[in-house]
Parts: sequence; C-alpha cells; structure tokens
Amino acid sequence: MQPLTPLGTPLSSAWDAAHIALVEARESELNRRICGARTLSGVPCALGPNHENGRCKYHGGFILTGAPAGNRNATVHGLYSRAIQVCGEQCPMWKTCPCASPEVAKLPGPERPQCPYEVAAYNAALTDARAGLAARVEKENRAADQPACVAQPMAEQAACTLAMMQVMLLRASSALAVKPMVDMAIVTSEKYNSTSAKPSAYLQAFMRISSEQRRYMKMYAMDVPVTASDAVIIEQDLRGHADTSLLPEDRVDLDQHETPGQRRAAALLTECERRLSKGDHERSKHAFSRAQFLSPEIAALAHDPKSGFFLPRFHSVYPMKLSG
Repeated sequence: MQPLTPLGTPLSSAWDAAHIALVEARESELNRRICGARTLSGVPCALGPNHENGRCKYHGGFILTGAPAGNRNATVHGLYSRAIQVCGEQCPMWKTCPCASPEVAKLPGPERPQCPYEVAAYNAALTDARAGLAARVEKENRAADQPACVAQPMAEQAACTLAMMQVMLLRASSALAVKPMVDMAIVTSEKYNSTSAKPSAYLQAFMRISSEQRRYMKMYAMDVPVTASDAVIIEQDLRGHADTSLLPEDRVDLDQHETPGQRRAAALLTECERRLSKGDHERSKHAFSRAQFLSPEIAALAHDPKSGFFLPRFHSVYPMKLSG
C-alpha cells in the first residue's frame, strides 16, 4: 500500500526526505491534501489532487489527449489535433459561418466545439499523408528486398505535421476571404503625395505557410508519385470514406490505432504475400505463422474475402489455416 503524509498526500518513491518535509509543511499550512509533485522551482505543487493517483491534472492526473494509455500514435494524433481552433469570435469567418450562433458564443472556452471545417481538412489531409508515407516505406522495402516493416516512429508525426499545415493554409485562406490582400499606405505633405502598396499580413502568412508546406512535401518526397500496395490502397480508401465525417462514432473508428503486435502482424501478412509472389513458399508460410502468433485476430482476416488483409494467393497454396 502506498504510504501517505499525515493529511493523505500519497508519497512518491522518487521523493527524498527533504522534499517530503516540504510537502508535509505545505499541506499543514493549507490544512488539506496537495499534489506534492516537485515543480520547476523545486517546491511542492500546492494544487489540489483531482485524480485517484493523488496528483493534480498537470502532474499525471489525466491523460493528455483522451488516448488509450500507452498508445503512442493515438497520443501524437490527439496532441496535433488540439491545434485546431475552436469556434469563436476570433475566427475571421465568425460573422458568416453557418456554424456560428449565440448559443456557441455563450459557451465557456473549454466547452466550445472545434471548427468543423478545420476538422474535416485535418482528417482528409492526414489520410493522404499517411497513404503517401506508407507507400514510401513499402517502396524502400521492395527496393532493398527487405522484409515488410512498419513506418519509422517519426512517420506518424510527419503525417500529422503535413495535415496541420493544410489546416493552417485553410485558416489563412479563410482570413483572406474577408481581409484585404494589399495594405495601402498614403503619405502626403506640402511638396508631394505618395501611395505605396504591399502584401497584407494575411497574404504574407498565406504565402509563407504555402511555401513551408511545399518544402515539407519535398522533404518527405510527397511530391513524387509512388505505387502503393493493394493493402495500403484498400486501407486508405476505407479511411477516406469517413475522413470528413463529424459524427463521433466515425471519428473514433477513423483513428483506431493498433497495438504494436497488430501492426507487426499486418506487416507480416504483406510480407507473406510478397514472398509467395516470388515463389518463396517456406518464408511465406513462416511469415503467416508469425502473424498468427502475434495477433490471431489480424491473421484471421487473411481468410476473409471481404477483408483488406485477404490473401487469396496464399490460400490457394495453403487452403487450411496454419497453427500458431
């Protein structure tokens, strides 16, 4: 059982005696439990705990994005999607947007909905970015004749970055729809009059964002066509059917992230088909057996003709299911 201070603050095994003394002194001063986590200044956090682990929300009392614990990809996606603006008077389209209403204006900031236009733009761009990056991983594997593997850890962040840049470009475009593209400066004096014009701050923002977007696309080779496998095409086509939906259930389905075992199993099924196409039956059979071991539910999809993981060529050679 976790030890507690006299007023009930849970003690951490990482705290030394000096910090514990500071925690007890602070909670005695306030006459209540405190979070107690060590702050940047070295003193205990005096915020009240609001989580069963005894800490405040800033020091581990809540999940940052609502993603399942330990699901890194879902957390990355959630952190990036927080940059989508919420509906409010700060939006340049507020006066003409059909989503704007007095009811929304009365809501406190944390309760306001995210801009549906930006949500749709982000999800659609994320679908395209993920498809492009996944195809490049496959292309590199084929070129090196290496076993199939999942994308590098930074690939998810790269896809989210490209998607967010598309949102920023949309935001700048929306501002240009109601703001001037040119700033005029008129200077008059007794001897002369002059008028000068320069791109407005909104136009400059649009140009800079579009330039950065092109640079990022070039850096990730997203401007070069590449052939994707059937599995990638099917997966992204299915995602594309719902990537602009705002229904909560569709958004949950849209960003379901597999466990590492499921991702590896899916990669092994691709490897299974690739080896079989080269006539390497033994390696193909071994890849399928490994997929069954890592994720029986993913491997089972290889037997379902309606599934994107269906392997007809494999089952023409091995009609019976292999044991794990």
